[in-house]
Amino acid sequence: VAALFVYVVLHELIHGAAMRLSGTKRVKYGFDGLYAFAGSEDFYTRGTYLFIALAPVVVFAVVLSVLSWLVPAEWFWVVYGVQIANLSGAAGSAENNIYTMAKRSAINGYAPQSQSRLQHVVLYFIEKLGGVFPTKMNKLLFFTDFCSYKRRAVGITGLAYKAIQYGPVPERWDMLYGSMDAVEPEIVPFATGHSGELLVSKHSPDMSLFSQEEMAIMDEVIHKLGSKTANQLSEMSHQEDAWLRFKDASALIDYTAAFSLKAL
Repeated sequence: VAALFVYVVLHELIHGAAMRLSGTKRVKYGFDGLYAFAGSEDFYTRGTYLFIALAPVVVFAVVLSVLSWLVPAEWFWVVYGVQIANLSGAAGSAENNIYTMAKRSAINGYAPQSQSRLQHVVLYFIEKLGGVFPTKMNKLLFFTDFCSYKRRAVGITGLAYKAIQYGPVPERWDMLYGSMDAVEPEIVPFATGHSGELLVSKHSPDMSLFSQEEMAIMDEVIHKLGSKTANQLSEMSHQEDAWLRFKDASALIDYTAAFSLKAL
């Protein structure tokens, strides 16, 4: 048990080191139940996301390979077993970085935790709105899930949300969009001299994955909120109990706050 705890902590420390190498100034570490995590408020492109997500796998693979040559013969199979477990974990690393909770609960809206469904929700918003900035996409996903929970007692994406300064956002929004192979960032220059990354795609969403009820909710979000700016959506989210009740808490937002949703 102690060895597993050390492995998990080192795993997240390596994630954090990779974030810093990618330019992140502040990395937040902590535990969510039994899960350790390293996170930030930065947005990562797909290439950067893959570097951060796979860094622990590569580092441990190298270290364990060296150890397998150095340890006594009776310890070889122990090291070999850890190596196999480390490499096996790489297969699910992308989804695990987005969905940190194994069970459906009031924290993720009791919805299926499917990265495929999630990606196609994002693709639908991109297609209908002609590209979406990450900050705005965070709010569209929040309003979609909480509207769905308000009306059907179940979310759509399976995401958990946290309340930060600019409103509710997916728990791992920093990793979220970079993990999607069908979504690309497009650099957009602003008149201020700064630039932003617009989420775009060459792929069409597969809406056969969703029920008519789910489609109707997404269309309503687009109709009522799609034309608003990220700042306007942020201000709207600040009026919601989901933000007001959890903005000073370290806990993730409970979906029961959806029953008092005002925007939809």
